[in-house]
Amino acid sequence: RDGSFEYSPARRVDFTNEAEEVIAVYPNPFKDQVTLGFTVSENAPVQVEIVDLYGKVCFKGTFNQIAGEAGLNIPALNKLATGIYVIKVAKGDNVITRKLIKE
Repeated sequence: RDGSFEYSPARRVDFTNEAEEVIAVYPNPFKDQVTLGFTVSENAPVQVEIVDLYGKVCFKGTFNQIAGEAGLNIPALNKLATGIYVIKVAKGDNVITRKLIKE
């Protein structure tokens, strides 16, 4: 090798078309129910799972949502033990996870 080098062409990556999903989970920490706030672009089912830190699914449900801003109330979580959980919300191919704390 003669020690010469060559630069590769410069590349640009554009993330402006990437839509970041926003989901509000409240109250957090919670006692007996959780509300999810999000936007749905079209009428579609939304799958919700609440999983403990051991991977056990503690809640699973599918909800049909109408296009627009949606509010989804998940009641009857008072039987969950105090601790940290992960809530997974799936809309089509998009899966969003958030940390959830039970008081």
